[in-house]
Amino acid sequence: MSLAELTNDQVHAYAVYRTAAEAMVKTGLTIELRKEPRRYRLKVGGLLVQVFGRRSGDWQITDAYKPLSPDTNAVVFVDLEGEEPAYYPVPGDWFRDNVEKRYAEYMAVVKARPRNPDTRHHAVKDSHVVRWEGRWDVLTG
Repeated sequence: MSLAELTNDQVHAYAVYRTAAEAMVKTGLTIELRKEPRRYRLKVGGLLVQVFGRRSGDWQITDAYKPLSPDTNAVVFVDLEGEEPAYYPVPGDWFRDNVEKRYAEYMAVVKARPRNPDTRHHAVKDSHVVRWEGRWDVLTG
């Protein structure tokens, strides 16, 4: 079965489980899976970590004003396009600030969302997170 045959929820679950296994190997910390309404999060050591997976294109954030749960310490972007996943562990505060800055810059140019003015959807591109590739130290302090 290919990832193309999976639903978005199944791809998300797959990304979370792959991230849990990789985080355990790379950090040596205890990993706990937390199933929450509409998402999974990981507890890595003492940190709460959100995971965003993608099988193609950009990663998608539903709300640029609240890109992560308030108590989230870090986020791991998982690129599932290649033969093996690529992981981008990013500090939560850095990511929140980065999304806020990029979204404000975008809105200053467009003034209103062209198709749906009420949406706060935001795309996260490779170039936004590439500096964090393989940076598992984000989760270990």
